[in-house]
Amino acid sequence: MDSGKEESGMKTVLKIAAGMGAAGLILILTISLITGKTSLTSQDLGIDVDQLENGVGIRVGDHWMGMGQGHMNRQHHDEDEDYETHNWHGMGMGYGDGNYQTYDETFSDITGIDVESDLGDVTLMRNDGPQTRVEINYRNCQSIKTKVEKGILKVELEHPDHINTCNLSHDHSWITIYVGSGVTLANSELELALGDLIVEDLDFVDSEFEMALGDVDFTGTLHGRCKFDVALGDVRMALNGSRSDYRIEAENAMGSLGIDGAYYDQKMANSWKDTSGTHHLKVENAMGDTDIQFR
Repeated sequence: MDSGKEESGMKTVLKIAAGMGAAGLILILTISLITGKTSLTSQDLGIDVDQLENGVGIRVGDHWMGMGQGHMNRQHHDEDEDYETHNWHGMGMGYGDGNYQTYDETFSDITGIDVESDLGDVTLMRNDGPQTRVEINYRNCQSIKTKVEKGILKVELEHPDHINTCNLSHDHSWITIYVGSGVTLANSELELALGDLIVEDLDFVDSEFEMALGDVDFTGTLHGRCKFDVALGDVRMALNGSRSDYRIEAENAMGSLGIDGAYYDQKMANSWKDTSGTHHLKVENAMGDTDIQFR
């Protein structure tokens, strides 16, 4: 490749990386270290730019981002496999446009929750009454599914691929679940692809939390065996009880690790493991700070 084409390719890579934010810059740095190249082209990163009918599409590996103009239609589908489904089919601006819609439903006798969201923040807080209420504010949404199975409330939120991928603003939709008063959530699972998780003074038992890109802000109780798996984001916890109640296994690949006011720094491989305590808490954070406090 001649110098003119190489310079043009590098400019393309930098523009795309800037659009991806910190994740894009980290990706370029990592590949540069592995390949030994100081100047990376779009071919090095596997980037393809496609001209679409109403805009342009950029693919980086398995990730796709589209920008253009189009239209959206909302379709309501009947129940499928006990799910109440609200589908939104559309094509349009890669970062979305239009007014927010609201989905609101109340459930009884909930013992746990299972949430899957590809884009948007998720907030869990206490309800005044015994029922559990799900409120979803959304736009450009492809489908919303709710289902109760053996006491587990399952909520799924999905956006079209051209919207949810490489969109770091994650402000298209958000889920708020008001958990019934006195309810302890057992055997719960929360999986967020892009968005923050906020938990306000709730109790969990034997539950798992998985975050791809987003922060965790948790207050409440974690009993039994609970696990947090975070790929990129900060983790802040304020747990009820004392440190001696928990058997903590925490590891940060890149970032600071603080437990009850003490900080552990082991040259980019922060880790700590307690051997005592009734409840087992495991936190794995690939890139971000972790701070665990007790109250």
